[in-house]
Amino acid sequence: MSEADIQKELFSRFKREYPDLEKCFQASLNGVRLGKNRFAIISSLKAQGMCIGQADIFLAMPRAGFNGKYIELKTIKGTPTQDQLDFGDEMLRQGYAFEIAKGLDAGWDAIKTYVDCQG
Repeated sequence: MSEADIQKELFSRFKREYPDLEKCFQASLNGVRLGKNRFAIISSLKAQGMCIGQADIFLAMPRAGFNGKYIELKTIKGTPTQDQLDFGDEMLRQGYAFEIAKGLDAGWDAIKTYVDCQG
């Protein structure tokens, strides 16, 4: 299963399980495949504020002492880039939770555990 497929399934599941929180579940567009004009598009997006290394998913809701949670999705064999690790470290310093989730099950567990946290 590709990262894109994992992310699509997670968004579909989230909308079914937490319809009232749909607007709080957001995706970064950093992983979008852009085609042959990608360098010009990426340059424009960077100028507009695109953050290199930004995690794939953001839960815009405070829980357990965090302001929100970023989740970097990976395939089972995938590994994060240094930019992604640096982004996660900075978000932790800023009061956000950050997790790398490998595969669909780990991604859903990262989401569900955070959303359902009562602390």
